[in-house]
Amino acid sequence: MASQESSSRLKLDVTNFGPIDSAKIELRPLTVFVGPSNTGKSYMAMLIYALHRAVADIRNALSPNPDSVFRIVGLAPWHDSNRVPDHVTEELLAWAKGSFEQCHASQSAILETKPLPASFASTIDDVVWGADEVSASIRQEIVRCFGVTNLSSLIRRDSGFRSSVDIRMVSARLDELLRLNLEIERECLSTRGTTSTSAPIRTTAQESPWIHLKEAIENIDRAMQAPCSTETRKSRSHEQMVTQWLTSELVLPHVLGSLGHNAYYIPAERSGIIHTYPVLMKAMIASNATVGMRPTPRALMLSGMLSDFLEALISVRNKAKEEDNSIDFFGRMIEEKMLGGTIHIEQDPVGYPSFTYRPTDRKEHIPLMQTSSMVSELTPIVLYLQWIVREGDLLIIEEPESRIHPRMQVMIAKVIAELVRHGVRVIVTTHSDWFIDQIGNLVMLSGIPSEGRHEITDGTALGNSEVGVWQFEKVGKDGSSQVTEIDVDPDTGLYPVDFGRVSDSLYNESAYIFNRLQKNDYV
Repeated sequence: MASQESSSRLKLDVTNFGPIDSAKIELRPLTVFVGPSNTGKSYMAMLIYALHRAVADIRNALSPNPDSVFRIVGLAPWHDSNRVPDHVTEELLAWAKGSFEQCHASQSAILETKPLPASFASTIDDVVWGADEVSASIRQEIVRCFGVTNLSSLIRRDSGFRSSVDIRMVSARLDELLRLNLEIERECLSTRGTTSTSAPIRTTAQESPWIHLKEAIENIDRAMQAPCSTETRKSRSHEQMVTQWLTSELVLPHVLGSLGHNAYYIPAERSGIIHTYPVLMKAMIASNATVGMRPTPRALMLSGMLSDFLEALISVRNKAKEEDNSIDFFGRMIEEKMLGGTIHIEQDPVGYPSFTYRPTDRKEHIPLMQTSSMVSELTPIVLYLQWIVREGDLLIIEEPESRIHPRMQVMIAKVIAELVRHGVRVIVTTHSDWFIDQIGNLVMLSGIPSEGRHEITDGTALGNSEVGVWQFEKVGKDGSSQVTEIDVDPDTGLYPVDFGRVSDSLYNESAYIFNRLQKNDYV
């Protein structure tokens, strides 16, 4: 599988968010957050998740799919000639026509268009990123994912109730594709966007439905040559359709890059949810059955992130296995090499899925409540890999090492590395020195030619530019934290995380106790 090193990169500059005073982060194919508890690792991971969800909603709202509901900006902005002037549409169509002719004439598999017309990029910035409805949608998604009632509760204390998130999408050639700036002040969130007019769009004729563009352009040309007013109206309709298609299917995927892909979050509370899942389902069913009949003392409240996780578990009952889904392999790898058995999905009487574990050497299925903590911790990861996550998606896993033996912590690090090699972007929060040391080994291993790696391990390796490790540390008297990138030490192959300080402290304490005992001070 090809490396992800050539894909676009998402860069975040965050200030005064949660416990975070400042952070500059570039998401890599594998991004690892390390540091003490309560320093903002989960805050950052959930913010990234919320941004992906919000952008997906915006992109879906602008989709030309007839089944799409334009729930954010009403009708698409290009249907309003007052918002998209004729000369902007004409410049875009001329650009598209030239791109199509270049694609048709090109012998290369890769098509590189000219940069976007400046007038159209400016229009996108005004009517999409500058829309009040878009700012409201991003605000709503952040509040929903964090499960808070007000936005100001997410702003760092003593910061004057102001926070900012600067988002940059950068191509593999370091061209800036898009810059979004979110300014949060108390309960208000405002959005500004700048779409690049210098970076060409790279695509292929196979990946983009150029045949539909060709047909639409031909219809426009034919209509423009006809004197009939009906044909002129048809031409305008075709222009709108092409503008809509180009925006949603070519321009937005280009400028959004990986930010426009699906994101999934596996929380640290996963085993608790898995254990209480049957009870939770019964409570939800009972609550729905009595709506309007009698008051309930308190509604069941979950954050949006946890609700999404629960919804994903419920949805597997309606999913069919895809024969070409290579990611399914990694779920089966965890079952075989780590669980020593398989996870099964069964339908309960009311239609919700229930999950059981069957050891390799036994025929009966065991409820997850009766399995080891390792099985219940890894079951959600197995289910996501087998049924939900696909190549190109972002998967966020909190503490994948939780409640599993150090040997298995090393193994889950290898599985995640393989997952990255197969095109899934992964963010991990961790407190495990075993996990981070294994990632360091895989980075160092990339310096050995592939034919020589199998003498050491199974051959999996990650390039240094494919991995980003970010240390979260408290620096202020108010408990605020800063985030800095740490590089693997070329001499030791280790990331200099703060776990070493704990080891040194324990060693010094042990040496002091041993010395006092040797002196017989207490005999």
